[in-house]
Amino acid sequence: NVNAFLAEHHVLLLFKQEIKGIMATDNVQFLNKYLSVDEYQQLLLSVDIVLLAYPERFKYQVSGVSYECLANQKRVVVVENPSLTYCRQYYNYDPIVSTPQQFIQLLNQLKQDATLRCVATPEQLKPDYTNVLNDKRK
Repeated sequence: NVNAFLAEHHVLLLFKQEIKGIMATDNVQFLNKYLSVDEYQQLLLSVDIVLLAYPERFKYQVSGVSYECLANQKRVVVVENPSLTYCRQYYNYDPIVSTPQQFIQLLNQLKQDATLRCVATPEQLKPDYTNVLNDKRK
């Protein structure tokens, strides 16, 4: 179903590396080379939507790419991962999907509704270390 949707809607799904069980097609491609900083920035600026699909072992971390998406006002689709639930607070839609059907549905919504977007403000993204700095424990 995903491949049919990608082909029908002329969507290119570009992965940064090959993934076991996923074959390259006209609409699914893999980048198997190192991108320079300029190439990476150009690619990020040219995409409409970024898929954040981290493996289950990605735990107790944050995604640097997610913050690059915020800084560049890029919409995201996030494959469900407990470490990435923070992404919900920065978009006016729920970016998290857990099934291929939800993935297709969200891509459809994003394609049809330009008001679904990043709503993060610079103030929201500013780190707050007040609790750490004010910790009175000895």
